Formats: sequence, C-alpha cells, structure tokens
Amino acid sequence: MPLYEFKVIDENGNATGEVIEELFKHTDVPNIIRSSNGRVAVRKKFSVIAKPSATPESIYGVNGTFNRGLGQVVYSHKHYDQICQEKGLIPESQLSNRYAFEDLCEKKTQHDAKEEAEFHRWEDTMKKEDVFSAKEGTREYTEKWERVWETMLPAHEALDTTPITI
Repeated sequence: MPLYEFKVIDENGNATGEVIEELFKHTDVPNIIRSSNGRVAVRKKFSVIAKPSATPESIYGVNGTFNRGLGQVVYSHKHYDQICQEKGLIPESQLSNRYAFEDLCEKKTQHDAKEEAEFHRWEDTMKKEDVFSAKEGTREYTEKWERVWETMLPAHEALDTTPITI
C-alpha cells in the first residue's frame, strides 16, 4: 500500500505546514482525513512518496523508496549501504546474523505453541478426571486433582534413582 501525504489545515482552511502520512489502498484514498487528535488534513495533489514509478533495476520494484529510518529515498541496496556508511551506521547486510529478529520471533512462536499444547494437555486431563464435577473441599475433589497431578507431573520422573558414588 502506498504512503500518502496530507497537509494539515486550520479552521480557516489555511495550511499550517504540518504533514500527516497515512497508508491507503490506491483505490480508497480520501481527499480529507481527520487525525486522531482532531486535526483536519487535505490530501496533497502531488506526493513523491505516493507516486513511485516501477523499474526492474530498482529496490523493491519501484524507483526509490522512502526509508523513514534513514530519512531519505533509497534507490537500491547499494545506495542503502552507501547512505548507512555516510551516516556512520552499520547496514543490516553486514551483520553476522541479519535475521536475528526473525529468528527470535520464530523461537517465540515455537515456545508459545509448546505452551498452548501443554495447556490443552492439562485441560484434557482435567476433563478426563472430571475434576469440576466434584465439590471443592471434598475428598473426591482432592483425589481427582491428585490423579491429574500424577498424570501431568509423575513423581518418578523427578526422583533421581542413580546411586551416589564417592
């Protein structure tokens, strides 16, 4: 989706010099928007950000892409590396693990999936033992919970039966 620029206007319709950037599908771009703090903004007629021209040799299939982190238009991966070098930044391409963030996200997703599976395992065990049919505080309730705990966390796995040698 392209990024469109809108000029903020005051009550009299005069431009304040402030610009709001918003993402819209090219078919759904309104001419006037109201920001979250109530300011009214009018769409700029010509927006460099919103009108990239596609060329096969440029980055991401467009002739220049505005990079907010660098604060300027980037035309290729090489140009991105040059800008980073000029600004004293290390481009992502030079990092030993350029996919560190993606790797962390993947690990988090896998961890969450394991936790979800464990939760469902506990849930299924409680349903199997019919824990919630017994009245809380009764012997039956305690026995059902003991069976759940024994199923989920068997004591024999926690006990170390290896002999100690000195």
